[in-house]
Amino acid sequence: MQNYLNELQEKYGYNNQLVEVLAKIIPKLIEYFGEENKELILNAINDCEIHIQQPKENVNKYLSEFFESQNNEKFPIAAAACYDSRPIIKAEQMQIKRLIYLKESCGDFSKEKNVSLLVHELLHLIKSYKNEFLYNKEGKIIQRSGLAETILEFNKEDNNVKEISNKNTGIEETVNCYDESQIMSMIFEKDYTTNSYPSLIEPGRSLLKHKNIRDAIRDSQLNADNNYIELIGKDIFEFLTDSFEKIYATHFLSFSQINTKEKRMKIKENRQKVIDSIIEFCDKYKPNEMKQRMFGLETIREIVQDVTAKERQEGQEELKKIVLERNDNEKAEKQDENMIQDI
Repeated sequence: MQNYLNELQEKYGYNNQLVEVLAKIIPKLIEYFGEENKELILNAINDCEIHIQQPKENVNKYLSEFFESQNNEKFPIAAAACYDSRPIIKAEQMQIKRLIYLKESCGDFSKEKNVSLLVHELLHLIKSYKNEFLYNKEGKIIQRSGLAETILEFNKEDNNVKEISNKNTGIEETVNCYDESQIMSMIFEKDYTTNSYPSLIEPGRSLLKHKNIRDAIRDSQLNADNNYIELIGKDIFEFLTDSFEKIYATHFLSFSQINTKEKRMKIKENRQKVIDSIIEFCDKYKPNEMKQRMFGLETIREIVQDVTAKERQEGQEELKKIVLERNDNEKAEKQDENMIQDI
């Protein structure tokens, strides 16, 4: 391991503190995901630069130069760190550039929260590494990040890619937050809970306490396949992904959507209904007794039978939307608007 770390430091010019924290993180990543995934983990980290923002450095300018982009790259609003990657296509050949970018304030790894941020982004890297960019039948590029998928369009004239659509980001971030907390607990030998997306923590734990779901998701994240959908059932998958997407969306509302106490309370109440529906389902989930592919509105009605008639009616209508909505491109914009209005 020390030779590997020495080579990383020489390759990217890492400072000693970064190398020291990687020496703590990497063995725990291997322990967590298993020796069978050791090579994938080491290759992924070797192929991705970790950059800590320098004083007075413009993050968007740095990203644009790093990814050789003629368009101005945009660092995620309010983010302290991010994993990013781009396909660089020249002469019909695709090469992938990968980067973990940490804001200047996050470069002090004596602080647990900064170690946690690095772990979170390393997890995104590892789960994206295999078959991260592929062409589909329409000639578009599919970018995979664990369970999440983004459709990109390549412009040959300026060598840039444009995002067309994305899906499954909410459930991917949920699993990533769970894994982040578990690995941080291993590193520091105490219970640890991430602050990345607080509203995803409780329903995420409720879901991932089920070993068959947890294992199915993890295998698909690392092996770049969709087998987990069949293993847990398509209808269950759609219910869970749509529900987690609604919760995730509440972390990105504009000021005008939360600028009054009434608006904030409504958002919180509706979000909690979705969280409760996930937890109720997970508490009653028994893979050996439930016909997974038959999961639908009848099961939802059973789940909410202990609430009042009014609450049940409201919950059924909300959950009906969640189960029946589809992430096709034609309805994407309208679905986003409804998501914000509902939550």
